[in-house]
Parts: sequence; C-alpha cells; structure tokens
Amino acid sequence: MAQAELRREKIERVRLLIQHLRALLAGEMTRDAVQTWLLDELARAGRRGPFPSQPALCVYESLLNLDERRGDDFLVREVELRAYLRWLTEGESFLSTGDALIALDRNIEEFAAQTGTEAARVWVTGLGWWLSFQFGSPASGRAYVVHADLDFPDRVGLHIQVGVDRNDAIVDLFEVLAIDERDVAFIDPDVDLERLPVWALWREDDNCNRFEIDRFRSYTKAYAQQQLYEARGHRQTYWVEPAG
Repeated sequence: MAQAELRREKIERVRLLIQHLRALLAGEMTRDAVQTWLLDELARAGRRGPFPSQPALCVYESLLNLDERRGDDFLVREVELRAYLRWLTEGESFLSTGDALIALDRNIEEFAAQTGTEAARVWVTGLGWWLSFQFGSPASGRAYVVHADLDFPDRVGLHIQVGVDRNDAIVDLFEVLAIDERDVAFIDPDVDLERLPVWALWREDDNCNRFEIDRFRSYTKAYAQQQLYEARGHRQTYWVEPAG
C-alpha cells in the first residue's frame, strides 16, 4: 500500500511539473513562480528529492537554474522548455552507450539545424551544462544522440543506441553525413575500419586513359567529390565504383 501511494505521489508531481511547464510557455506563469514551486517540492521531499526518476529528474535539475542568464538570454531558453515538455509527455526512450562512437569538429547548433532539429541545454549531474539533440538516419531509421559541452560547442560526440553494432553504425553515419574517417576528430578504437566498404573515384581523360583519383569509406562522400570535379567543366569523365 505504501509503495502504491508513493507511486501515485510521483505521478501527480510529474503531472504538476508538466502543467507548470505548459503554463510557463504560455506566459501564464512566471519563472520565479515555477522555481519557487520546485524549491518547495524539494523541501517537502527531503533528501530523496522530488523527482527520483528520469527524465523528470534531469528536467527538474535543469529548471532549478530558471533565473540564471547566459549572455543576453536566459540559460534555460524557450527551446529547452519545449524539449523538456516533450521528454515528459512523449517519453525519452533513447538509451545510448556511455562513450561517443565518433567526435566531429562541428558546432552543435549548426549541426542540429542541418538535421532539422534543435539542440537543447540540459544539466548533467557531475558534468555541468551540455547541449544535446537526437536525429534519425534516413538510411537506416536508427536514432543517434549528439552531445557537446555548453562551453565547448564546436566539438560534438555522436552516440549510438545500446546493442547497435559499431561497424554498422559507422557505415550508416559515414553515408548519411557524407564523411569518412579523415573527417572525424575521434573514432571508437573498437571500430574495425577494414570491415567498411571502400569506394574509388575514377577519371578518364581525353585519350581514354583511366586514373584512380582517391578512395573513400562512404559512397556519398565519393559521389560528392565526383560532383565537385564535374562542376569544374572539364571534359574528362568521372565515376565512382567499389574499390577492387
């Protein structure tokens, strides 16, 4: 009976959190009012805290900084509030591996925009403020999560779901992002690059002489290079085929 009552209290508290988030986004509640409610809930719950489970715990810890500013805007912006509400109402089912599969020297906000998503700031206990977003691969349907330290937004780590084969994921990401191992700042050392397909870019000149120009570990990157050569207007023929 006691466990059932605790569960009911947890459900009602999360429902109130959702209600207050919606009111804040609608302009029907102030940041100060939401923060006051969160602190009251903390005092009432004691050491165990008002939200012991994810994602409510992460949202709660992030919202404790509602009045903090970063530059000319609030640290927790409207984009974060929308993301937190989505996590609470739609669920957050992504379970990623602890370490990044690859790291790229890309700005996370620009990267998110390229995938049609938005990066949200989130407080991570022991690590501080991070930026995070998810995107789905149009090739495989797999989901990937991207993280970056808020203070170092130009280096992003891409994480895969638990149970996904690393080599399969690398092939997928290389194709979707039109990159290969030369474009990454870090790659999981457990990845066997020799297992990845290799594509050769070829050229045939006016005398029918054929030359292999370069090799790539993704077809999309090889094809992009083919298009660059063709855009120069030369009469040579370029094509991509599997490397022998």
